[in-house]
Amino acid sequence: MTLERFKNGMGELYEPVPFSGCIVWIRGCSSWGYGDVNVGARRISAHRLSFEIANGPIPDGMCVLHRCDVPACINPRHLFLGTKGDNNRDATEKGRNKPPRGEICGAAKITRVEVLEIRRRYFSGDVLQRQLAAEYGICQQTVSDIVNHKKWAWLYGELKEARDHDGDESVSKGRYYE
Repeated sequence: MTLERFKNGMGELYEPVPFSGCIVWIRGCSSWGYGDVNVGARRISAHRLSFEIANGPIPDGMCVLHRCDVPACINPRHLFLGTKGDNNRDATEKGRNKPPRGEICGAAKITRVEVLEIRRRYFSGDVLQRQLAAEYGICQQTVSDIVNHKKWAWLYGELKEARDHDGDESVSKGRYYE
């Protein structure tokens, strides 16, 4: 593909998205949703090429980030330069760098409600970790990691709230946090 064809590819290579300002690449895309284009022998992301056409060469080691958070967008007004650190911070701040956790994680054997129940029951002193492990079909070490906040640590605030609202029937039934 020539640079001229890229510049004049509206409708064939990319299209505007009404009301968003985005111009999205509609040809080949990576598994992450970024447009891919071959320019001569060089394969480049379409948003990087768009940025280069509008602003000149991208300095070595720099990333082209999206203000709009649309990977297929090639609108140069939506693109800006940043370091890899900037890119990672941007992704984290926008919630795109979060690994799955809790029951949405494919490896999870128990739910958030069960974790809170395990902690509540263990801290009541009425049951041993090995008893909880057998009841929930997990190993004793997992129960230990749960009660010591090495696993499901992000539920600490919910446990504190559950303790503060002890006696509220909705907590024990798992409805309190829905």
